[in-house]
Amino acid sequence: MNMSKYDLNNFELLTKTINEQKDTPQYQIEIEGLLNVYPQCFGYFQILMKIMSPEAFLSMIELQISRSSYCRQTWETYLYFAENSEDKETFSTDTLAALYKAALQNIGSEWLSGSLWVRYFDLLSEYDLDYQRDEAFWFLTQILYLKDLSSFYETFTRKFQFTADQLTEIKQFQIQNQTMYEKIKDNEQVLEKRSFFHFKSLATSILNSIQSLIPIYKSDFKQLIRLYYIAYPSERLRQRIVANLCKMDSNDIKSFLALHLQSNQNQQLSPESRFTDHCVNFILTKCFDSFFTYILQQQNSLIVVSFLNFMKLNGVQIEQFKTPILENLTYLKQGEAEVIACFDLTMEEILMMIEKFCKRNCDCLVVKIVQTCEAEELIEFFTGTVYEEIIKQEIRKRNWMIAEMY
Repeated sequence: MNMSKYDLNNFELLTKTINEQKDTPQYQIEIEGLLNVYPQCFGYFQILMKIMSPEAFLSMIELQISRSSYCRQTWETYLYFAENSEDKETFSTDTLAALYKAALQNIGSEWLSGSLWVRYFDLLSEYDLDYQRDEAFWFLTQILYLKDLSSFYETFTRKFQFTADQLTEIKQFQIQNQTMYEKIKDNEQVLEKRSFFHFKSLATSILNSIQSLIPIYKSDFKQLIRLYYIAYPSERLRQRIVANLCKMDSNDIKSFLALHLQSNQNQQLSPESRFTDHCVNFILTKCFDSFFTYILQQQNSLIVVSFLNFMKLNGVQIEQFKTPILENLTYLKQGEAEVIACFDLTMEEILMMIEKFCKRNCDCLVVKIVQTCEAEELIEFFTGTVYEEIIKQEIRKRNWMIAEMY
């Protein structure tokens, strides 16, 4: 069978084939290639571990950790291997504690990471009490989304003698984290049914839960990346998540965005998804020539508005795009008026644009001109149009507000 790492619907077939033909090198090559592009595809990583030689096992886990450091299941596999290794010299208590801490720095805030914290503090019981207390304070003063979080506050504040100032700080985080816990618990409980990345279709309940969690986690790129991989079969949700990630700036996010582009290369995507890919490419290269060519080919005004807002967000002067974009409009649709409203326009330019629309389908431009024009001019300009009555109402409202000020 000729397996392709971009054929995403063959998981069951691959599993069956591997079970029947163990130790098949061609599959190992294909899966390793797939994991380069989809590093949190833990189901495939599990298959890979079955067909690898024991000698190569540790190096493969370490490679997988390096490319999917935000995948809880990969860390769990690594930690289980380390704890059960017969090589106690390599995996001493100090080494295990360091591995657990590295894991928790990457995935410790996640909903299902509570057991890893428990095991970490079990290991620390061999250390002096001051160090244990310092680590407990570090833990209790983080943003955490753990399902069993309240038990940790009770246990550690009872076990360790924190100062009054430390207890005040811990309490602040406890309140903040408890508030977040209440927001996410119902949706995260739904996601427990599907807590790692694979290609099967998403149940409606999972789709809805991810959709609810995206705005809650909008500033936490580790949680957004986790949701991205769980949501992989839903192109719409992936694009929403990537749009949030595009607003952030870190090398970790740039590495992830580069993977996103790579994974999309061989897929048939909608124009909206291609738009997001152009945003990602801009984040990585700061080159918008091809992006702008793509925008000028779009008939969807919302994509053009999104482009202009995205460029503003990234500090690019959008006035340089004004002439070619306006030349590309038909002056027929409401969405085109939204495009025009993105630019800085004089009163005369706005009036000219409204006339190009034949004084129809340009509500946002009318709103803009109401804020700048004199009342008499407006009434005269819009007499006999669909906006005449609206303008009169706005003028009356303005006059009432002025009268109330005096």
